[in-house]
Amino acid sequence: MDSLKNILVVDDDETSLALLRHFINKLGHNVLIANNGDAAMEVIKRQPPDLILLDILMPIKDGHEVLKEIRKDASVRHIPIVMITVVDEFSSVVKCLKEGADDYLPKPVNETLLAARIAGCLEKKRWHDYEQNLHAELIRKYNDLKEYEKQSQKLFMAIEQIPSSIFIINNKGVIEYINAHFIKTTGYAQGEAIGQSVRILKSSPQSYETYFKILKSITQEDHWSGMVCNKKRSGERYWVYEHIHPVIDDKGELSHFVVVETEEAWRKDAQKEIYENIETLDRMLEIAENAIISIDENRKITMYNKGAERIFGYTPFEIVGNLIETLLPARFRANHGKHVANFGKSNINAKRLNERKHKLFGLRKNGEEFPAEISISKFTSKGKTVFTAVVNDISERMKLEEESFRAQKIASLGIIAGGIAHDFNNMLTTILGNANLAKIFSKAGDADKTLKNLANIEKATMRSRDLTRQLLDFSKVGETATVKKTAPINNLIREASEFAIRGSNVKCEISIPKDLWRVEMDEGQINQVINNIVINATHSMPDGGLVKVSAENIEKIGEELESSLNSGKYVKISIKDQGSGIKKEDLARIFNPYFSTKESGNGLGLASSSAIIRNHNGLITVASAQGEGSTFCVYLPASLKEVEQKAAKSGKPLAGSGKVLLMDDDDEIREMAGQALAVIGYEVDFAKDGAEAVEMYKESLNDRKPFDVVVMDLTVPCGLGAKDAIKKLLNVNPDVKAIVSSGYSDDVIMNDYEKHGFKGSVVKPFDIEELNSALLKAIKQS
Repeated sequence: MDSLKNILVVDDDETSLALLRHFINKLGHNVLIANNGDAAMEVIKRQPPDLILLDILMPIKDGHEVLKEIRKDASVRHIPIVMITVVDEFSSVVKCLKEGADDYLPKPVNETLLAARIAGCLEKKRWHDYEQNLHAELIRKYNDLKEYEKQSQKLFMAIEQIPSSIFIINNKGVIEYINAHFIKTTGYAQGEAIGQSVRILKSSPQSYETYFKILKSITQEDHWSGMVCNKKRSGERYWVYEHIHPVIDDKGELSHFVVVETEEAWRKDAQKEIYENIETLDRMLEIAENAIISIDENRKITMYNKGAERIFGYTPFEIVGNLIETLLPARFRANHGKHVANFGKSNINAKRLNERKHKLFGLRKNGEEFPAEISISKFTSKGKTVFTAVVNDISERMKLEEESFRAQKIASLGIIAGGIAHDFNNMLTTILGNANLAKIFSKAGDADKTLKNLANIEKATMRSRDLTRQLLDFSKVGETATVKKTAPINNLIREASEFAIRGSNVKCEISIPKDLWRVEMDEGQINQVINNIVINATHSMPDGGLVKVSAENIEKIGEELESSLNSGKYVKISIKDQGSGIKKEDLARIFNPYFSTKESGNGLGLASSSAIIRNHNGLITVASAQGEGSTFCVYLPASLKEVEQKAAKSGKPLAGSGKVLLMDDDDEIREMAGQALAVIGYEVDFAKDGAEAVEMYKESLNDRKPFDVVVMDLTVPCGLGAKDAIKKLLNVNPDVKAIVSSGYSDDVIMNDYEKHGFKGSVVKPFDIEELNSALLKAIKQS
């Protein structure tokens, strides 16, 4: 709705006046009344309205006369007028429009048509007023501009004749004006300099820190004066005494800088040599591929080279003066100040490693994180502490390491494939033979022998499961991100060692104490490390031999390791072979990628192992002599975190009760598990995929006979698996009790099932006691 307007209604008919007043008030406007032409003119002169509704037929002075009188008066002629007439007075309407009326309204007045006429005329008046004001403003500005041009021409003539270089740059550092002396001094023409960054004048003896100090002085003290070295178009350097003044716009914001330069000649050859040396150093900093960044003791960036600009994405003008934490991801910022404060306070040996080189993540301007390696130095200059960091983006190197992990994994799998096939065939032979015997003894009615054969089948099956799990653990290395968790390492060392010698003519002697400390590790990656070292040991003994694997707790590392490890407790794993040993000249290179002493070797095994242990904050060492074998030692930090212990099998008869829905796409698994659960005491229903399980669960709720537990397979080919089915079940019943089942023990859902809405997990192949235990635990949960 338009804002409140004054509308004058002129009519000698009281009924018409009342009706029009009612309609106009409904539209939200104020109504002025006149019942004849003379009264209307008095109102118009006293209080000019925004719109006039004028009746044509009136005594004394009719609407035509009033219209003519208004249009003759310059002060009110702009007011829009709508003539009111009866339908058969069309000729009179035409006459009024020719006399200057804006529109007409027939009697009897229609409310909708009245609203449209008022809106149209008021809009016309608004545009008329806008055009009048705009015209007046344009005239005023034109006059101001003519005066400004006169003054500007005088100033321009003066600046062009001053024997000093004068140029103007905007707050982005872009040159917008240069005078004649600037062109003469620098050799840049108007078209070559204007629109370019002021950096075209930058001469290498000055660092970005110098320019930042200049900018800081300008913004804080309203000016800067001093000597600077600039560069001409030809590349020649020249020294000038420079005055820089900021320009503040009418909003109080910095918009431009005015620079006045007076040229100075070189006076001393010694001073020239100093600056040439500075130039050499500055060029070295600029062409360096790595980021070189200096900060002061308040952690503010003071120097930032081209390499840093390329890696982080910020220009020096954007980043110098900001805290160094700007270049770090948020999760590292809280502790970084402490690291800076404590730099140099640790013992000498640890200082060499921890304060010279460590890995972290950087943060680019676009928000992207990247892995970085950083070397830090600290020195004092003019009584102030300066830290300088050399940062290397190691994204590509990390990719190469991951590729080497995968390549080494494939190579290792190829080596042990024969041994795996050999062991699986042995296990299958045991299973098949005992199954045949169980059939024979069962038909003969010999229950004891039948049970013994079945127990042998169960034992061989569990051994097969363990071998499959090891194979899965080994195969996942390099395929997923490192996931560390605190766990006992005893069984991992034993299983990885035995796994690596499969199919070889080498024996493995293992000695591990029962009280070996836990470590925080990615089990798959540590598994690969032990595999790699043991496989290398078997290769060093082509005619067979013995590999001794042992582990021990280390309360305190020796002095020889203080430069390479942080202080603390460690688990030490030793792997000793009886091979030919390693040449002295090769010892320093065995952990380098692609270096191998074997003709068919790819040199990735020990390189990837070393990288894995470094990422675990540990260390690999080797001691060897030709003809005396080799001993590899792996040091991993001990962890004091607690580990959830699995309940041991009770040996008591299994018993359970409740209603279970079992979802699995494998018919044989459903049949086997269903029979077993029924024998224990459960009532079991079956579903082939997640969609069917969800529908059956809904029906059980509708029938008020809900399932106590739902057991679902994680992966269903061409169907809904447990991952998606649990979401639908939780929508149906937020308190649903579900257990996830899978043959992939390393799946993130299996390891963190509660986060995904499950009450438990069972790994295939599972025995009935494991499944029953998971069911009982889920049912007991509130």
